Amino acid sequence: MSGFEIVTNWKAPGPVAAAFCNTTAFVAGIMGPVGSAKTTTALVRILKAAAAQRPSPIDGVRRCRALVLRDTFVTLKRTVLNTWHSWFPKTVGQWVEGPPARHTLMLVHPLDGGPVELIVDFMGIGDDSVENLLRSYEPTVFYVNEADLLSFDVLAFLVQRVGRYPSRIHGGPTYYGGWLDFNAPEQDHWLHELFVENIIPGSNGKPAKGYEFFKQPGGLEPNAENRANLPATYYEKIIENQPEWLVRRMVHNEWGYSRDGKPVYMDFNDKLHVRPGLKPIKGIPIGIGADAGGTPAATFGQWLPGDVWHVLAEVVTGPNVGVTRFGEMILEVLARDFEGWPVRDCYGWIDPSAAYGGDEEGNDPAFLDKLRRVTKIPFRPTATNNPRMRQEAVRKQLRRLVDGKPAFLLSDKCKVLRKAMNSAYRYKQLRGIGNAGRHDTKPEKNEHSHVAESAEYLLLGGGLGMAGVMGTASMRGVMGPLGGAMATADNDYSIFGD
Repeated sequence: MSGFEIVTNWKAPGPVAAAFCNTTAFVAGIMGPVGSAKTTTALVRILKAAAAQRPSPIDGVRRCRALVLRDTFVTLKRTVLNTWHSWFPKTVGQWVEGPPARHTLMLVHPLDGGPVELIVDFMGIGDDSVENLLRSYEPTVFYVNEADLLSFDVLAFLVQRVGRYPSRIHGGPTYYGGWLDFNAPEQDHWLHELFVENIIPGSNGKPAKGYEFFKQPGGLEPNAENRANLPATYYEKIIENQPEWLVRRMVHNEWGYSRDGKPVYMDFNDKLHVRPGLKPIKGIPIGIGADAGGTPAATFGQWLPGDVWHVLAEVVTGPNVGVTRFGEMILEVLARDFEGWPVRDCYGWIDPSAAYGGDEEGNDPAFLDKLRRVTKIPFRPTATNNPRMRQEAVRKQLRRLVDGKPAFLLSDKCKVLRKAMNSAYRYKQLRGIGNAGRHDTKPEKNEHSHVAESAEYLLLGGGLGMAGVMGTASMRGVMGPLGGAMATADNDYSIFGD
């Protein structure tokens, strides 16, 4: 047996897995439900990487050293190694039991019949640090199994180690890099930041380059992968016996929310409500919702005919940002993302508490007055800052469809608001005896809550949210001349794009 019959005879469990197996990205990640053949696909990639190496100019041998890494060696032995040994038993080649374990194989290249030396090291981090475990280690490629169980530090160290084997005297590696598989973790996991937000975790916003993400369909979707190799009711049985948060991640393959808190917007569906490349539509005023206080935030959107909201941009600040700087940031976003919209075509809604003075003597103008002065935008306080009414204005939009399409669309540029809507804007879980499964009645104040509340003020004050709370007739009075602008806006466009 050449060893490569496994690749030539292997049938990908679906198109996403096939694309993941064939990508030449420096680092690739595949996320799928349980039972979607992620591990098998990732192991096949090792054989493909070995076959892709050029022959040594010295002896004609293709060389590849692969690292397979998991949280512990015990779990790796129980899972990944079972699959590996079904292909390559311990009696084939040279097997070192470990830990760490090593399998050295001499294979025959499927195209030219030349020799291929493949060394596969199997390691678990356990109580060790990845740096201590892999110091001076030089692989060609790496595969991290169940990457959601590990920290980003593991990946950050691994990408520094690959590309050093084979040595330059043997021609160096033709392809080097790594890949990861994982079940959908929680929304605030570093894997989401890396593969969805395309940001290097802990880098203060540095873009991630050379990383490619593959998301398999959920287990109950019509195009679910690897269903032919699973029992007919495999996923249905899981749903019967598992909590909703686990089913969301392990069956539906959707990013989960933290078990430390319950998302305020359970109706938000990232796949349905997020629209990449969402652009402002000419002829429609720009609405701005603002949350005042020590960490002010703003959300920009358009209320379209048919009671549809497009949320297009955000301003997120840090603690103790003053109103002048906040207003300047709003103007910067208008200039950058809404070129051609004069300030007179913008309107704003804000937390009613912003209308009160900054000190007891009244010497400091109210936040609202300062913001109007800096931006020249006619911000108005909403009729209420009641949390239930604010949240219901948003929930109502999330539940609605217009002509079969969502009545709320969020641009993928709104990274903080997107994370807030998915899970980070949440009701904190109560601790202590007798509080199992109970949550606070008010959303937790955190770095995501401020922009979420600004979106609530936008929808509550500027569109259907207020119409739903106060009635359509009252809404026209609140909107004033802007109501007319909305009513007469040019309808000759596609609300939902192509």
